[in-house]
Order: sequence, then structure tokens, then C-alpha cells
Amino acid sequence: FPSHDRSFLLKNKAFATIFFVAALSRICIFFLLPPNAPSNLGPDEGTYGALAQWVSESKSVNDFPNYGPGLYGTARSLILPSAVFAKLGLGEIQAVRATSLIYGLLSIIALAVLLLVLSNLNSPNKSFSEVMAQKYFKVSLAIFSFVPSNLIWSTLGLRESASGFWIMISFLAMVKLFEKRKVLERLSWSGILMLSLTFSYGARRETAFIFTIVLFFLSLTLYRDWETDRKSFV
Repeated sequence: FPSHDRSFLLKNKAFATIFFVAALSRICIFFLLPPNAPSNLGPDEGTYGALAQWVSESKSVNDFPNYGPGLYGTARSLILPSAVFAKLGLGEIQAVRATSLIYGLLSIIALAVLLLVLSNLNSPNKSFSEVMAQKYFKVSLAIFSFVPSNLIWSTLGLRESASGFWIMISFLAMVKLFEKRKVLERLSWSGILMLSLTFSYGARRETAFIFTIVLFFLSLTLYRDWETDRKSFV
């Protein structure tokens, strides 16, 4: 299972098929939903869309009539990209939905990379055969791409899709941070970790806070294993 090969995703037919079907299904849902009316599954789309339109017009978030600046502070990871779409001419609700759609597709790529990284970490133990590793990759990616919650959240103009993506990037950065031995690489992944956590808090603060606690205890475990490997290497 060539998890170390950076071009693996471009060559892997299973990934290409899953990603294509996932993108097509989300695009179809995007056009089937009411263009400028909040969905019954996500009535808050209207508020996020209105805020994105407000920001796109360079108005102060302090003067936003619904929830004031507090909503922007906890949703800027969704609002700022949506404001760009609004400036390009999309309706305010379509703008937040387009942002969620892109976050959803990027999450699929992030998961694929994370699975490859984890497989690479596991490969020295040879606990999985190549066939089992590829099946694990395909099944995990397919379930994540089409599980109802992920599919729905990546088609509605809500914060969940943005939150999921940045949390996944934070987890990937944490794993890569302890995987790398060179100082420059570790500094680079530390920067990515801090940046992605910042964006996580700018998507859904409560979820990011819980994840930060989990990440702290995970870092203790990874650090212990990394120190053990470093001493044995020396």
C-alpha cells in the first residue's frame, strides 16, 4: 500500500470514483435545494447568508442586526469565504451553501491523506496486509463521503462542514508533527496545527474546545511514543 507516495491519490481509481460521485451528488443537491430559501433541515442558513452578504458589502459586523458581532466571531471560517461568493454574484444562501460544499469535498481529500499517513505509520508493524489496507482505505472513505450527516452538512449553509474540515486538518497536523524528525518540518506542522485550530474556533467554538482537550491528551501519548522511538534511534 504505497502510502508514502504523494501521487497515490491521483492514481487511485477508488479514490477518484468516490470523490467524483461525492462531488456530483453534492452539486445535484445544491441545485435542487431552494435557491434563496433556507432548508427545513437548516433554518439558520438565512442568518448565516445574511451575515455573509453583510460582510461582502464591507459593513461593520458590530452593526449586524442579528446577534451582533458574536455570530461573526464564531462563524468567520464559514462567513469569509461565503462573502467572496456573495461578491461574485451568488445569492446569500447559495453563497454559504457553496462554501459548505467545498469544505465537504476538501474533507474527503483530507481524510484520504490522513488514512495514508496513518497507514504509513502502521506499516513497519505490518499488522495489515496490502489487500486489507486498501480495503480499509476504500470502505472508510466511502462511509465518510456518503454517511447522511456528512452529506447533509456539506450541502447546507451551516458551520458543521467547516468545523469538520478544520478539525480533521488539526488532527492530521498533530500526527505529522510527531512523525517528522527534522526541526524545520516540525515547525512547519506546528504552524499548520495552530492555524487550523484557530480556524476551528472560527467555525464552531464548542466543538473546537472539546477537540482541543482530546488533542492535548493525544499529544501526550504521541510525545511518549516519539521519545521512546527517539531514544531507541539514538
